Amino acid sequence: MELQKKELYKKYIREIEWAIKSPNIINEAYWETNSFNLNEWLEKIFIEFQSKKSNINQNLLSALINNSKHQQRLGRYFETLLEGLFFVALKINPIFKNILIMNEKITTGELDFILKNPFGTGFIHLETAIKFYLFSENDMLYWGPNGIDRLDLKLKQLKCHQIPLIKNNNSKAFLEEKKIHPIQSACLLKGYLFYHFSKPIIHDSLNKEINSSHLKGWWAFVNELDPFFNAQATKSRWIILEKKDWIGPFQAEKSKIKVFTSSLIKDEIYNHFKSSNRSLMIIKLHEKTASTWGEISRGFIVKESWPNLTQTV
Repeated sequence: MELQKKELYKKYIREIEWAIKSPNIINEAYWETNSFNLNEWLEKIFIEFQSKKSNINQNLLSALINNSKHQQRLGRYFETLLEGLFFVALKINPIFKNILIMNEKITTGELDFILKNPFGTGFIHLETAIKFYLFSENDMLYWGPNGIDRLDLKLKQLKCHQIPLIKNNNSKAFLEEKKIHPIQSACLLKGYLFYHFSKPIIHDSLNKEINSSHLKGWWAFVNELDPFFNAQATKSRWIILEKKDWIGPFQAEKSKIKVFTSSLIKDEIYNHFKSSNRSLMIIKLHEKTASTWGEISRGFIVKESWPNLTQTV
């Protein structure tokens, strides 16, 4: 049991480091948040985290994260990783999380984080999200694997509602009550964008707001498995990844997971889609060490009708 706890703790640390260091999906200038430089701030956060990593209260961090892992959506779990980073690892105080903004007993919105800036004066209002979108050439839009969520709609919601929420009168009343001033806003939008395995990435000419260094993956329709796998090395090994493990590059002890050859994973995928519309994330593996699998690439297999699905991921 102790060994399992240690392995989970190492996984939490990897996920926190990924949350800090992985590139944002969107260029920082898109958010128009004045002079605050999020990338520079994150670099300082990472350095501070590395310097304090050996002194983290492992039991407290593990309890905080593990309590959320099986109860909440992936986005909430991502927020909990950041809470562990700010509150447990870096001991930033004060921190306010998931602040409901009310107008005469009606909730008008929620602020993800407000925290004291550990590198200067004032406070940071931080909106956070982790997203996975697939580019569809049919309508030139980025869709979620469930066919409901869309990148353009998420950006509009963040830029036009979430970030400006800090400036409305009800938010100002909260800030005054807690003596939070001055305050700057930023948006942390992490994740991957996926492109059809047979098509070049053409986002640069279409979406200037997208960070050219964003993390990338591939996707394929279930009826394209033969051409997709025929293009892979004969000895390739694969795993179907559960949603709770989508954050960060995959890594696992060989003895702890079941991996598939290309032929066997095709059978698993076909069987899955006989009774489900739920898109599958699969990982192409390599031998990171003699006892460990690591990630080469990741992608989604989706139903032929995607993004017009009736069942969510």
